[in-house]
Amino acid sequence: MYQTIINAKKSTGSSPVTNIVMSAASFLLIFIGSFAIGTIIAFFTAYVLKRYRREIYEPSKKKYNRAEIAIMLVSPISTYLLSQGIGLSGIVSILFSSLILSQYAAELLSYESRRILKLLYQTGAYVCESAVFIFLGMSAVEYYPAYAKAGMTLLLGNIVIVLCARYFNIGICSMICNCGRVRKPIGGIYQLVMWYSGLRGTIAYILALQCASEFKDGNGDVIVLMTIIFALFTVLYILLPR
Repeated sequence: MYQTIINAKKSTGSSPVTNIVMSAASFLLIFIGSFAIGTIIAFFTAYVLKRYRREIYEPSKKKYNRAEIAIMLVSPISTYLLSQGIGLSGIVSILFSSLILSQYAAELLSYESRRILKLLYQTGAYVCESAVFIFLGMSAVEYYPAYAKAGMTLLLGNIVIVLCARYFNIGICSMICNCGRVRKPIGGIYQLVMWYSGLRGTIAYILALQCASEFKDGNGDVIVLMTIIFALFTVLYILLPR
């Protein structure tokens, strides 16, 4: 979606209707292509694990196997790099790849391999999340010149606008999902968690950094600064004593 909007902004000489149609077509093309890459690589990974387990690997001899752990680690990384390399969305590809791997490939692993992979994924996620917040703290000082251009009104208004937009987004989407979830609807507590906890993270920070490289007039730095201020606001608010 971000890349589609950037491409639409760069296009000149076309009417607004043409830009909207081309942007929608570009978004669908990127989404379908990313979905296809993630799905194909995930099913291929499951097929390789199935053949490997049936013809080569004997679970009775080893509690875990380095090969299947390596395959499960390399597969999502390869999916992301391939999708990004050809101009598609690595995030969409890895999303659908992880869904298929958890459904079809995880059950082919031995118990010890699943336990080790779970520990590796959790540790990697924790390290990456910690690194992101370290970079956020450093960037709050690095983008100091952007404070004067943004102004306190824009920074505070951004917090209010994003909170309201996220509230309506979660509320409307949850209401639509609950129409088909009669037995286990999405409750208010879960909606509150999704509303507040989904407001910061690696994706928002990386997209903001891309804006800084796309917009050389200084507006990109303001976008990065607003992202950092909002992330710090949500983190510090959680730490406040109740």
